[in-house]
Amino acid sequence: MSNTPRSPFDTIPDLTEDTTDPIDRALARDPVLRDLPSVFRDPIKDALRTLDETLLAHAIDALDTDGEAKPAITAAAIALLKLLKGEGPVYPIPAAHEMPPSVAPPNPVAPGETLITLPAIKF
Repeated sequence: MSNTPRSPFDTIPDLTEDTTDPIDRALARDPVLRDLPSVFRDPIKDALRTLDETLLAHAIDALDTDGEAKPAITAAAIALLKLLKGEGPVYPIPAAHEMPPSVAPPNPVAPGETLITLPAIKF
């Protein structure tokens, strides 16, 4: 053992692996799934990524709880799973030009008030 400090250039990291996703690595090792076209392989990967969320939703549905509480429990548990996986929260994107509802009361009408519409005045 030498007493010289190690430099960052002593070991070169292996950059041949192009993905860090364990599902992609497992599919690349399996000869049957590796030869599948991407049309069939992509739905398999998506199903494997969301398998824990699907199982959790089915387990919560099987619980003996109030029917109104089950969607809230399911949403909270799936959000926690996604947070543990490292995914951030997904916020809904509002419409581009939608006006918010008005909370102002309507204009008061005086007793006996009549509005007269006049023809447009052209300048």
